[in-house]
This record gives sequence, structure tokens and C-alpha cells, in this order.
Amino acid sequence: MNGVLVSRADFLVAPAIVPSDNGTISRADVAGNRATYVLPLYEGIEVGDEYALYVDTDGPWDWFSSGNITSTTEVVTRAVFDALFAGATVATAYYRIKKQGGEVRSDQAVYQVVD
Repeated sequence: MNGVLVSRADFLVAPAIVPSDNGTISRADVAGNRATYVLPLYEGIEVGDEYALYVDTDGPWDWFSSGNITSTTEVVTRAVFDALFAGATVATAYYRIKKQGGEVRSDQAVYQVVD
């Protein structure tokens, strides 16, 4: 098996899912589709960068969104359906950025999902 080791120091800062508290997402707090994925301003951000946002769960659903950076001073936010967290106990958020020189990835934000 071939592979490449990548240092976590080479990853971009992790995204956030809000509302959350200390690594925990409450289904009650995100009910009514109130969850938001926050792509932070990252090192080297440029207008035109392509982003791919991900939330993987251990439940029946995963989530994905993509687009292009249009501002280097405002974070990108996307609504996340509360159904994503139904049946899940863990949700992991991360993103990938495609630039002229290649692709970079973020660190992961791992959340426990509770009732």
C-alpha cells in the first residue's frame, strides 16, 4: 500500500458548525435548519479560489457544498439541514481549497451529536 504522510501543520484552520458548544452539536439547537457551516478566512485566501465544504457523519447522511471565494474579508457561510444530524452521533467538518498551484485541505472539526 502506498501513501503520503501530511503534517497537520500543513492543514488550513478547521471550519465550524454553529450553533455548537465545546465540540458538541445539540439536535434541539439546530432543529428547524438552524445549523450553519462557517468557512473561516484562511491563510492565502484569494478571490476566485474554489472551495468544497464537507460534513461527514456516522448517520445516514453526509453534506457537501461548493463555490468560489468572492471576498477576502468575509467568511463563507452555508445553511445545513437539521436532518443531517438525525441518527448521527458524530459529525466531522472539513473543506478543500483549489488554487492555481494545487489543492489544500483543512484540519477537521469533530463534533459529538447529542439529543
